Amino acid sequence: MKARWAIFILGPVLAASNWQPARAQEAVGMGAGTQTCAEFADFSKSDPALAERVFYAWAQGFLSGLNLGNQNSGHARRDLAASDTDSQKLFLRQYCADNPLKTYTQGILALYLTLPELKE
Repeated sequence: MKARWAIFILGPVLAASNWQPARAQEAVGMGAGTQTCAEFADFSKSDPALAERVFYAWAQGFLSGLNLGNQNSGHARRDLAASDTDSQKLFLRQYCADNPLKTYTQGILALYLTLPELKE
């Protein structure tokens, strides 16, 4: 059952992202968030709800990973719940509309910096 869901969800994502099998190229990051904002916009045109679910789920994982990494290294963490998810999605959509050549990850980082630091 899980495999069918993965195919159902990932099939359109992989098709839309021009996914290719492993190649002799190094990568610092992988997944939906590494696409450009223009690619996010193109995917959003074909299926806006799915694009937002896939990309925003990636963003939440990335934001959480940043915080966990910062916690483990003694750096400041951000309050990820300081703004609601709809506001965060709107921020990312607007960032991408204004910066089509940048990556979705760059938008996530910009969003992260708008969130207040957590007090220890």
